[in-house]
Amino acid sequence: MSQYDVIIIGAGPAGCASALFLHQKGLRVLVLDRTSFPRDKVCGEFISPAADDILEELGVLDTIQQSNPVRLQGVAISSYGKPELCIDHPPCPGRVKPMTSLSLSRLQLDHLLVQKLTEQGVEVRERHAVDDFLFEENRVTGVKGQDEANRPFTF
Repeated sequence: MSQYDVIIIGAGPAGCASALFLHQKGLRVLVLDRTSFPRDKVCGEFISPAADDILEELGVLDTIQQSNPVRLQGVAISSYGKPELCIDHPPCPGRVKPMTSLSLSRLQLDHLLVQKLTEQGVEVRERHAVDDFLFEENRVTGVKGQDEANRPFTF
């Protein structure tokens, strides 16, 4: 059985961000996802303006910028043919650059994040579906599941 400090289930934005932060702290991290990447996923394709600083700290903002995402200045709300309401992002105290948000597909975002994980040496196993936890003294100490060929795994 392989040993890791942290096992993350799911290689979406939250899982990848967690894995990168933990890896930067020197922990041995394994990321498991039941699908393979790149993968498309229904999403609003909007990343909060506050995420830029986090993406920069993770070391992925430049890579995301190179994919030419749309930069949004605010939000637009419409309903049933009524006039559209447009609202700019409010300024953020202490921030020099104007607040904008990123718009790119989850197909692009997830793929870029998973690539960053592998570049940084984080172990990622795609098509590994977790279906149970291992317990010792009432705490989770590992996971069990099946890979794409239905072979069982334990970490």
